[in-house]
Amino acid sequence: MFLLLILFCKNGIGQTSIKIDTLSVTATILDKESSETIPYATIYNQTTEKGTISNLDGFFKLKNVSLNDKVVISFIGYNKLFLTITHTINLDTLFLQQKLELLDAVNVFADNSYLYELLSNCKKTETDKIQTAKTYFSLETHANDKQVEFLESYHNAEFSGYDVSELHLKNGRIALAAIDNRLFVSTETSRALYMHQLFKHNEYFAWSPLELNKKNLKKHYNLTLISKYEKSIYVIDFTPKENNGKFFEGKVWIDSSSNKILKLNLHLTNAVLHPFYSLNGDDSLTKVDLDISKTYKEIKGDMYVNSIDFNYQLQYKSSRSKPYTVKTNAVLYAYNFENRFTLPFFDFSESTNSKDADYRKIIAAPYNTLFWKNRDKFEMNDKYNKNQSFISDSATHDYQSTVLNNPYYKQGFFEAPYVSWSKNRIRFRKDFSDGIDFSKLQNTVPSQRYNLKVQLYLDLNMFNDTLRIITQTIFDPFSYYKYPITNKSTVFINIYFDLMEIKRRELENEILLNNINIDKATALYNEKMKEIEHFNKTFFKEVERGENKREIMKWNSYVKNNLGIDNVAIFGLYINE
Repeated sequence: MFLLLILFCKNGIGQTSIKIDTLSVTATILDKESSETIPYATIYNQTTEKGTISNLDGFFKLKNVSLNDKVVISFIGYNKLFLTITHTINLDTLFLQQKLELLDAVNVFADNSYLYELLSNCKKTETDKIQTAKTYFSLETHANDKQVEFLESYHNAEFSGYDVSELHLKNGRIALAAIDNRLFVSTETSRALYMHQLFKHNEYFAWSPLELNKKNLKKHYNLTLISKYEKSIYVIDFTPKENNGKFFEGKVWIDSSSNKILKLNLHLTNAVLHPFYSLNGDDSLTKVDLDISKTYKEIKGDMYVNSIDFNYQLQYKSSRSKPYTVKTNAVLYAYNFENRFTLPFFDFSESTNSKDADYRKIIAAPYNTLFWKNRDKFEMNDKYNKNQSFISDSATHDYQSTVLNNPYYKQGFFEAPYVSWSKNRIRFRKDFSDGIDFSKLQNTVPSQRYNLKVQLYLDLNMFNDTLRIITQTIFDPFSYYKYPITNKSTVFINIYFDLMEIKRRELENEILLNNINIDKATALYNEKMKEIEHFNKTFFKEVERGENKREIMKWNSYVKNNLGIDNVAIFGLYINE
């Protein structure tokens, strides 16, 4: 059995002495009064300046702990719990005590006018200043109680006060498992995080009290003060006067001395408005239930997102099979506002507007094994390592099988995926130019009728004071070619892809041979991009989309000498000439 001694002081802050002889501490965090689990509480090692959060079940695992480390566990509305690692025991359960004060006559308002005024005034504390933080995002989905999806990623997130404004991907990974020969995927949950804003209403979500002016707030909501602590923190319950699926119910934590929001819980059963839809037009979604929790922290006098807990459950009705109950739990956690990731050199701008943005971005980036083994200061774990087992399971689809053909999407997961360079040749589909009236384009400048974009992906990481790099040549799916697809055009396109691969190898060798740091590697990359821009202009001008036989043969020989690939021979070009 696991034993734990917790001494609660008069001020309500617990002091615990723990000794361990392993490199990690694990426990489940519970509410002391209700014994309910506390998900997404913060566990922070003050000694190592590393931390984690509890998962949906209240469980956490804090790694790399040493004797005498100081650990603090915190969650808004609860007293902090301080732990000192001093002697060996195994840790099972931790209890956090809610911060509560009895409501006296001073806190009782005949018409609750003060509460309506308090909520209305919160909008005045909104800021448009941007703060950036290293941020963790994870999502797991169950269909009929079977896990079918797990997504995990790290970002530089930009927060505009109480809202998320941008997520810049560092690295991510995805695991999928089929149920009844079908895949359930949450392709752009992060967009839902953008769309739901604290004070601005949109068509994808129900109304919350913070989006309404005081007049409409009184019209649509009942407010109740349910607790108060630290003299100025009010916990207010709000319930809609109409039960029509268009208004959230929930609780909000407000510092009345500053009108700043500390925490918000939103709940809605059978939502009329929601941001979800079926990728299969013949299927439908019914009975969508939403739970959204947001916590905030103060930085330089303004409030910014600390975490977002975004959970939803829906009934998925399929035209081809039985209905499914689909449950998804997602969490976004900003764990370091002091530092940022060195982001990969890659332009995702066009992907951001696609309906499958989360998946498209993560699958485009090469899997970075070293990054996942050396996660920077933050990692979330589950008690039985079920997500890690799910990732490792043989039934899980990896990146290539997700992008390319798989038993469930015979044409590939994406209609137009990012494609990494290999010796396999690429072809645009024969129907790629269907529907184009080429006669109307005859007077168009040739260079404006196509835009082939290949990017050199570069990810820089420092591990143990050593620069580690990952590079890849990637064909952008948002390229276009408004000419008939012929063997000449296919040779032209493949040679261009190959030329970029040659330049990638040059870049990688220059970085590795010079034993340089991140700043110098960045400068080298920028110099190489300028060189490539000039190089590509020369190639495009000379070969005339493959129509100039002499020049295409010259560039084909260049590729053959460097990569051993003869595109002219592969596609049988000029054989009969």
